[in-house]
Amino acid sequence: MEQLDERVVRSRRRICDAVIDLVVDHGLAAVTIDAVVARSGVARTTLYRHWPSRDELVCDAIAGALPEPVCTDTGSLAGDLRALARGLAAGLSDPRYSAILGAVALPGTGDGLDEVRAIATAARHRALCDVVERARRRGEPIPVDGVDGLIRSIAGPLFYRRFVEGAPVSRVLADRCVQRALAPLHEALFDRAARSNLRTASGVR
Repeated sequence: MEQLDERVVRSRRRICDAVIDLVVDHGLAAVTIDAVVARSGVARTTLYRHWPSRDELVCDAIAGALPEPVCTDTGSLAGDLRALARGLAAGLSDPRYSAILGAVALPGTGDGLDEVRAIATAARHRALCDVVERARRRGEPIPVDGVDGLIRSIAGPLFYRRFVEGAPVSRVLADRCVQRALAPLHEALFDRAARSNLRTASGVR
């Protein structure tokens, strides 16, 4: 029984690897049952035993290939955000990971990938929630737009750079996005400190 289970695991892995290879080499439209069978070397009957349809196979393979974002505790909000942004930039710069992300980046693909997209988005949302909550526990100020504002300010430009402009996504760009996302917060703190200094200088308490 254990030997059979091991063969099943290997077959499923070969099939899912074939799906991802096709996505990376030729795009999502190239993933057909015939192409997966030819690329994986696994029998069509075996494939259909695990996935009743092409869409279910595609969703399973891509969901399994999307890594969870790594939420590093650097000791500061800015440092944590830079770590997340740099990780995303590195992924978008990797041809394989970028192709997988590109397959789920836009809604309405007709491949049943909306749920996969929602799961991937939720994972990044959770990572940012963890970062913001850590900052709150440290006593750091939090951007008024919260997690959703950070996603739009940091992830948005990186995805636009890669998938709309078709340009490289660098670590420098990731750091710049974080800097811009936190700029209003820093400006508010500066203004508050300036007003406090002014009141002190004028003898107002």
